[in-house]
Parts: sequence; structure tokens; C-alpha cells
Amino acid sequence: MFNEKKLPDNHVDDWVDEEILSCINLENPKSFVLYAGAGSGKTRSLVKLLTNIPESVRNGMNSYGRQVAVITYTNAASDEIRSRIKFDSLYHISTIHSFAWTIIEGYTEDIRRWLKTQLKNDIEVLENKIERARKASAKEGYIRKRNKKEERLKLINGVLQFIYSPTGNNTSIDSLTHAEVIKICAFFINEEPVFREILIGRFPIILVDESQDTAKPLMEALLELQKKQSHQMTLGLFGDMMQRIYMDGMPNLEGEIPDSWERLDKQMNHRSQKRIVELVNSIRNNGDKKFQRNREDKPNGLVHAFLVEGIRRSIHQVETKVVDAMVDLTGDLDWGNNELSSRRLILEHRMAANRLGFIEVFNAINSVGSYKDSIKEGNLKELLFFTEQVFPLMEMIEVGDEYSTCQILDEYSERYSSITIGDPSEIKKRLDCFLETVMLMREACMDVEENISTYTLVKYLYDNKILSIPEDLESALLDFYEKEKSSNKSVAWCGVYNRNIEELRMLADYYSDATGYATHQGVKGLEYKHVMGIISDDEAVGNSFSYEKLFGVKELTITDKKNIREGRDSSLGRTNRLFYVLASRAEESLALVMYTGDTLALKKFLIDNAYFNDNEITVL
Repeated sequence: MFNEKKLPDNHVDDWVDEEILSCINLENPKSFVLYAGAGSGKTRSLVKLLTNIPESVRNGMNSYGRQVAVITYTNAASDEIRSRIKFDSLYHISTIHSFAWTIIEGYTEDIRRWLKTQLKNDIEVLENKIERARKASAKEGYIRKRNKKEERLKLINGVLQFIYSPTGNNTSIDSLTHAEVIKICAFFINEEPVFREILIGRFPIILVDESQDTAKPLMEALLELQKKQSHQMTLGLFGDMMQRIYMDGMPNLEGEIPDSWERLDKQMNHRSQKRIVELVNSIRNNGDKKFQRNREDKPNGLVHAFLVEGIRRSIHQVETKVVDAMVDLTGDLDWGNNELSSRRLILEHRMAANRLGFIEVFNAINSVGSYKDSIKEGNLKELLFFTEQVFPLMEMIEVGDEYSTCQILDEYSERYSSITIGDPSEIKKRLDCFLETVMLMREACMDVEENISTYTLVKYLYDNKILSIPEDLESALLDFYEKEKSSNKSVAWCGVYNRNIEELRMLADYYSDATGYATHQGVKGLEYKHVMGIISDDEAVGNSFSYEKLFGVKELTITDKKNIREGRDSSLGRTNRLFYVLASRAEESLALVMYTGDTLALKKFLIDNAYFNDNEITVL
């Protein structure tokens, strides 16, 4: 399973980086896959490859204007890698959606043909569903979807150029959705030989980070591209199948790797102390049974499970008690202080909303279907309006920083920008008047209890033209006192307008990673000194994950049993992988707060599966 080369223990995986580098050769390219566990340094290996690429390869790429494509899973990962390689122009670093758009952007007529075919197929499928629908509500839903697609098909010939934003909602007639960009790019790679030649001519080396979660259609297309053009390109995959936690990845990726590829493993966990590595190995024993070793200089560590019967008691009281207990167990007074590299990891955003007091605001915004992806990623433009403009402006006003206030206004306020242009004799007078209006903002928005309602604040910004209000927020302002709202988005934002602005600020702080809370999925690739993992099926929505089933507290469904019997992915497998990601974030200590319907059954499972010893479990 592991390479047998004899190296000092902490450096036992150093040979892997040399093997990866040997694959990068324009004359004799070789593809490779590096799958290794959490904390093994996969991204470090990727960066080391980029910073040590052979000069002959660099010169050969530069002479033809070619680049190395590096595909990441998140924008944050792209930014981190760009920074670590000092923004070297040899590399095109982007997320999978941005990469796909880079490839297809400008092929307007080809995109139009694909969309027409796809829309006609979708309409036909929806027609069949309408005919078979038994419930009136389901039938109405299918009819709405069909009508929307028919309208798009009718207007598509008038689109002069298609647009796409990797971080936007992409709802206009001329825009492509996230899924469409992936499917179109995959189709072009699979079906258009000339397109393949252009792609390889531009990117003869393609490296994919977090390949286990890369969208299935494009991952399949890249593998097929490599098979057809193996003599012209290198495809390098970095990842870990045990950390595949998103539904759009390729579940059988390891089985699809050709035998001709270089297959590499890392066995060292450089992140965590020994006791945590032992726990994640026990979790992995229920998965692919690949195990890691801890570093010689990390022989300690602490794990503890706190079992709570249901969620009848105050979650705040319970979790505060856990922090106090971990302070006693570790002797670290800073345990639980999010400013000192501690995190509380929850399954869904709404669990953080419950604990931080912005659940009403979250529920209102999350009720809009077209917002869900942007909310999940934290890049909804209406929220960014508050995080990047409103709250920074309020903060600068509060501290009396006029210079920074003017900087914000200069960047975002059309009225401010127009004031600074024109007759110099009038500029100061107009500017002083406007700044006085801005400085009076907090006072003007205060009610008798010294709380700012979101509606009052946004209305003041709008009426005084201090900032340009996004369209959905403006529509909600106009609808606020109307019984009939103009759209579901307006209903949602009117709900937000009824809440205190501090609830919205807390939501913004959460998405800015300033509260100490994050989701299990959202911290993949990150690490923290201390981690509190909060497991609570009753607070989660949906059935993709179930810790109670994983731990034997709840019976498996017929579907679960069928999926397991037929070798398909199941809620058990998905939850076990998520549990692995959660536990492997911790460097020194891990506390699991486990809300359950049966503490006795859960305790037995944890001991029987060698997750925890009896003295590492507390029933609260």
C-alpha cells in the first residue's frame, strides 16, 4: 500500500514530490494521481510542483504562449495558490466553473446550438411529467418549469453573446447557469476534435486539486481527453476519495484511472497529534481502510465525546459546559476562543443561525430558491452589499474615521463621485452637505430603543442616495408596505427588513468567518488547534447525511440497504466521509458534542468501533 523507500520517519513521503515532478515533460508527458489522507500535504505537493517546474518545460510553454491549468474547488484555494507561487503568469489558476467558462467563452453559436437541443429535450421530459403527474401541485410546478424553458427557447436566437458569472445567480436570458457551463464544456471536449486540439494547445498540463469533488461531467471529459491525447498532455489529480463530500463528484473516480498512470500515496499526517490520527484511522476503517501515521514530534493529542440525549436542553448551556470541560481536560484556557484558531463545526448554516441569533434573517433569504447556491457559498450579491459597503461604512462612521468613510464612498457611491466632479468652487459646499447627511445616518436610523431596523437603514441609504441599492433590495423597499409583494425575493427581503440590522450583521460576520462557526463541509482543507464538532441530526434538513444511522442508533431504510447491497453511494458512506473530514481538522484536541436519541446505543457504538475509550466519553 505504501512506498517502501527508507527515509527518516517525518520525511517518509518526500519521494512523492520527486515522482510527481518527473511526470512533467512536454516531450514524454505522463499523467498521475496523488490520493492521500487529511493533513498529508497534498496542496503543499501541488505548490512544490508549481514552484519547481523544470526550466525546459517553462521555456517550452512560454515560447508558444501556453499555460499550466490548475483547477481548484474554491475561490479561496485559487487565491491561496496564486499567492504562494507569487502570481506566476505561467499558471492559469481557477475554480472548475471558471476554468470551464474560460474554455467555452466566445463560442456563441456552438453554445446556442447546445442550448437549443438541451431545452427541447428538457421540455419533452417535462411534458411527460405533466401527463403523468397525479398531484395538482406537482403538475403546476412542471408546467411553470416547462413554460420558463419554452420562453427561453423562443428568445435564445436574439442573444448576441452569452455571459456567465462564477459567483452570480445567472438568471437572465443571455446567461448560463453553473451546471450548463460544466455540461457544455464537457460536451465540447467529448464531441469536438478541433476543440480538444485547441484546449491541449493552450493547456498541455492540467492539474486538478480536490479531484474527488470535481463535477462529474467535466472530470469524465478530462479523463477521456487524456486517453485520446495521452502523448500530448499531462493530467494530474490531487485529492482523497475519503474526503468526497459533495454529491456532484465522480464516485468511482479511482476505478477509472488507467493502469498507465503513475499512482502515488502519502502515509504521513503532518497536521494532527497521535490520538487524533488514531481516531481518523478508526473512522477510515469503515471506509477505504487506508491508514496514516503521525509525526514523531506529535505523540499526544486529546479527543473526547460528549453525548446529549436529544436537544431538549439549551444548546448554548450544553456547549458552554463542553468548552469548560475541554479547558479542564487540556489545561488550555484559550480553548474555544475562535480568535486563537478554534472552531465550532456544524452540519448546516441554519445550526449556526440558531446559535448566533440570525435564524429569522437566514430563513427569509434561504427561502428564495435561486439564492440557495449563492448563500451556501457566501457570495450572494445582496449580502455582499452589506458586508462590503454598508457595514464598513457604518463602522467608519462610528469611529469617526472621515478619511476611510470617503474612501468607501468614492468606491461605491455614485452621488459622492458626481459631487467631486465639476466647478471647484461648489465642490466643497456640496461635499460637506453630503458628508453631514452620511454622518447623521446612525442617528437618523435609531429608534427609541437604540436599535436600527434593517428597513430604516436601507431606506435612509436609498432616499439620500448614499449608496446604490441592489435591484432586489430596492424592489423590496417599494413593496414593504404593500400587501401583495412583486416577487418571492421581495417577500424574503421584506422579512429581513423587519429584523434588527444586528441580525444581518451577525449573518455577515458568520460568512466572513468571524464568529468561530463553520460547516463540516466548508472547512475541508483547513486546520485548527482545537475543534468542537457539533453533531445533531434533528437540527439538520434533508436526508443526505445521518449520523444516527452511521452510529447504529437508527435503523437503515430499505433504500439505504439496497444502495449498500448494490455498491452504490449511501447516506452511511456520505456521513462517514463527512465525519472523517470533521475529525481530521483538529491539530491538538477534538471535542464531539453528539445530540442523540439514545446515548447508551451511541456510547456502545463508539467503544465497539474503537473510536473512543470509556474514559473519553461523557454523558451530559
